[in-house]
Amino acid sequence: MKASGAPSAAPSTRVWSTVNSREAEMLQEEIRSIYRECNPEKVEKGEVDSLLQKYKGQESLLLRRVQYHYGLVVMTGRLWRRDEDVWRRVKASLRADGLLRWTSDKTGEDLDVRKCAVDEWDAGTAGRKLAFAVFATSDQGTKLLVAAAETPEDKRRWIRCFVDTNDFFAKL
Repeated sequence: MKASGAPSAAPSTRVWSTVNSREAEMLQEEIRSIYRECNPEKVEKGEVDSLLQKYKGQESLLLRRVQYHYGLVVMTGRLWRRDEDVWRRVKASLRADGLLRWTSDKTGEDLDVRKCAVDEWDAGTAGRKLAFAVFATSDQGTKLLVAAAETPEDKRRWIRCFVDTNDFFAKL
């Protein structure tokens, strides 16, 4: 972390085509599941299989496109959110449209993370283990979210989800 409060590096750009065969199978099943729920005719007509063939090796990109098309939630879970110097445990949902919503927060405030950078913070910088910062940029300026996950795996998943969201909207 730089002293200026900006992220120490530009957000990493994930190459959408890098998934192993096991991950690809899981992503394909998730895509099929969404279509069975939202548009079963495409499954019955074989259109989903054609899409999966077209996006072979890029299943994570296809999944995000499908989630975006149907307005789905990409990830939900518990986070610790720092407001001022107080940490509160909240339930958060990251929607495919790039908005992070605090479902257990009464403010109703969303954070637009379509254009963001993520930086891992240590406990000394953030005041809590497993912390990270999201610098979300929009027409209204840059907003800072300081959050912490409950497990190292959750931290990795949240950070990857934010980076994927940034990358997805950069490609639109």
